[in-house]
Amino acid sequence: MLLRKMEEYQEAMNINNKQIDDALRYKGFCEIRDSVIKELAENGVVIQKKELELKEIKKEIKQYSQKKKVVNDHYKAWLSEDVAKFGMNEIDMDKIKSVMNEFKASGSNKNIATVIWYLLLIRLRSKFNPDAIKYPIVFDSLNNTETDDEKRDALIQYVLDKTKNEPQAIYTFIGFDKEKFNEDGTLNIIELENEKYELLKHETYLEYSRLLDELCDAN
Repeated sequence: MLLRKMEEYQEAMNINNKQIDDALRYKGFCEIRDSVIKELAENGVVIQKKELELKEIKKEIKQYSQKKKVVNDHYKAWLSEDVAKFGMNEIDMDKIKSVMNEFKASGSNKNIATVIWYLLLIRLRSKFNPDAIKYPIVFDSLNNTETDDEKRDALIQYVLDKTKNEPQAIYTFIGFDKEKFNEDGTLNIIELENEKYELLKHETYLEYSRLLDELCDAN
């Protein structure tokens, strides 16, 4: 009789333990479910925010791409004009897609191509970034280019035309003849009459040598 009672109690305890385990499992399941739902909701908000940010970024990229295309189109158009002007047929314009594409000329056109490229960048900056700092432009011995006289004079005229609106442009020439070129009268021509291979006249050196010494000694 006692043994039977003990077995009944044991069975009842097993049933209660199973019910307790089931209840704990269910509670744990509910907690996990609620946590997942909360995390999904939070992630959804984050994703939505990032999608909006991505949309704005794509919009900016599109705007920059359009601006870049306009710059590249001007670069190609201006370069094409200059290549035709100076007869640089060795430059394949079909390969020039953007400012980042380099071009090379051969022979006496090498120096001309360098000047053209330099001025193209300055012209692009002036047109598309007019508020940028404008530094002085310096060209040394343009008429000393190894090419024929006609092309040399055309290069000088080209430089004068393309830099006339710059705040400060300095050119040095050997034997410059102003009458051969068209300019608006704003050129300030300073002719150096120092002796051959001498940077300054002797009198000029003596006049400013003390100032030079003071500048060299200044700390």
